[in-house]
Amino acid sequence: MSASEKSIVVCPGSYDPITNGHLDVIRRAGVLYDEVVVAVVNRSVRKDKALFGIDERMGFIEHAIADLEGVRAEPFSTLVVEFARLVGAKAIVKGLRAIPGITCTLPEGAFYSYPNISAFLGRGGLKSAADVAGRLLREVHVATVPGEGFGTSEHIRVSYATSKAELDRGLERMRKFFAAV
Repeated sequence: MSASEKSIVVCPGSYDPITNGHLDVIRRAGVLYDEVVVAVVNRSVRKDKALFGIDERMGFIEHAIADLEGVRAEPFSTLVVEFARLVGAKAIVKGLRAIPGITCTLPEGAFYSYPNISAFLGRGGLKSAADVAGRLLREVHVATVPGEGFGTSEHIRVSYATSKAELDRGLERMRKFFAAV
């Protein structure tokens, strides 16, 4: 397979330090793409100082991914999009946790995720998870289920049992929705 035919994805982050959750995302990306580039932010975008320096983080990551075929780590100091172009990536792995104000644990075995949307309650007329789910459907055509049916008023349920293209479209619509609230 030539380099131009190879599908490459970038998994960006500070990895300060790398966690089992990070490794799970990297492994899952490895199933979908020929090559995974773990892109390690050299200059942290966070306001607080990184716990570990770039050399230490790179060492931790290289050790953690040593047995993963088609996975490599590289530090970067540019915009993620510029780095992705530089390495020839066709995609960047981001998701619900990339939307400011959303927190989300990694799902374990199911095909649903339960993002915490509590940061948006009380804003833009949103009083409950049911309000959020209803407006997501009406305004940006993303179907979610309010968490009240699952015992939580601070979460919505999002299914990821669809194509990657559909997930990307839905996540972009959600990002724009929450940015406007």
